Amino acid sequence: MIIPQWRETTREAWRNILTGTSHAIRWSLVLVGLTGSLAWFDTSSVRNLVDTATEYVSRGGAIWTLRAPNAISGVACDALIQVDSVVNAGALLSDQSRIATATLPRAPIPVYAVTPRFPLIAAALNIGDSGTTGLVASDQVAERYGLETATAISGFDGSIPIVAIYEYPDDGRRSDFGFALLQPTHVSQVFDECWITVWPTDDRVASLLYTTLLPPADPSTPHNARIGHLNPQLATAFDASGAYEERVSRWAPLAGFMAGVVVGVAAVWTRRLEHSSSLHAGLPHSFLTVQVLQECLFWTGSAATLCVLVVALPASGSLADTTAVLACGIRVIIASACGSLLGTAIAITTIREEYLFTYFKAR
Repeated sequence: MIIPQWRETTREAWRNILTGTSHAIRWSLVLVGLTGSLAWFDTSSVRNLVDTATEYVSRGGAIWTLRAPNAISGVACDALIQVDSVVNAGALLSDQSRIATATLPRAPIPVYAVTPRFPLIAAALNIGDSGTTGLVASDQVAERYGLETATAISGFDGSIPIVAIYEYPDDGRRSDFGFALLQPTHVSQVFDECWITVWPTDDRVASLLYTTLLPPADPSTPHNARIGHLNPQLATAFDASGAYEERVSRWAPLAGFMAGVVVGVAAVWTRRLEHSSSLHAGLPHSFLTVQVLQECLFWTGSAATLCVLVVALPASGSLADTTAVLACGIRVIIASACGSLLGTAIAITTIREEYLFTYFKAR
């Protein structure tokens, strides 16, 4: 019996790859076609979900509001930030004050008093800094007056510092804050509205807005409180987690694994006569198994590398969470690679020396 050194398995596998005996290019391309399609499908599906969720949040769909004039506790509203899924929380006072500028005195700018965590300014100001002095201008105000941050508006009572600019596009949301100034103030006041940004969306969390209501002066006359969305066009909550779990491509990793198993079995079975001949010549089955697995590892690794490039394109087109989107495609690729190795290992164990003449007659 021939007892080869184990290092010879690598040399033999490499020779089979270079000479084309293992058909590495063929099986690599087959695996790329199957796995790449599944990975691209799942990556594209997840990317579309991420982009839809990003657009939903950017258009104000995740912002819930509670309107109750002179009945909102600023302290209670600000405390909602401690609730899971609440990204920002802040109160607003619609006192209808306006600032007349020296440039356009007949077009005064509405000013709203807000708490420092108010969603529209949370990204522009240091959250929790109640000592901020200055106003936050909308992008329309900034465009009309040519403002930038750290500048000021010239008013009749002197210059008015502008510390930040918030974006407020015309995408279906309430229009009263498109041309306005926001004045950060202390949370201890009584406000007219409480806003919270809830993401992921959860109707149960939004109902906590009612906890910010102060007791009515007359118990027989309850507050006229109304909960709604900042953008009425997106009044239906977007269930990102549910959409992800129910996506059509959720079975792509399993399909990739099964495809890998089939390709691995096919790669071995099409060479069954060759393998059986090697066993008949005295090659130990363990040697043959390691050799074939090394060959499989080569063409599987090559296919996986190409598949990563395939899924990188749709993943890079995501508006956000590019890494997470790419990870979905890579999960399919890994499942397929594991399947091909498993299929190869299973198939090679079925090859027997005594089946040599059977394989020869069925050639």
